[in-house]
Amino acid sequence: MSSFNRAFKRRKEVKKRKALKKGLQHVLNATAGIPTSCTLCEETFTQESDPNEWFMNIQESKIILTCPDCSPKKENLML
Repeated sequence: MSSFNRAFKRRKEVKKRKALKKGLQHVLNATAGIPTSCTLCEETFTQESDPNEWFMNIQESKIILTCPDCSPKKENLML
């Protein structure tokens, strides 16, 4: 009986590992297309940049990244 329990636990662990790998691959594929600079003015997004100030618009076919200077939020405040 104990070998059945071990086999059951092993199968469960393998399924869990496969699901985690599949999820990780999905996340890596999703983040591979993120631009490294502003789509409008080509300002580069560096490690020192504050990510809370940058604006990201995700559409079906592309990702648009805009800097704080080009951000639509700032334009809406000026109107």
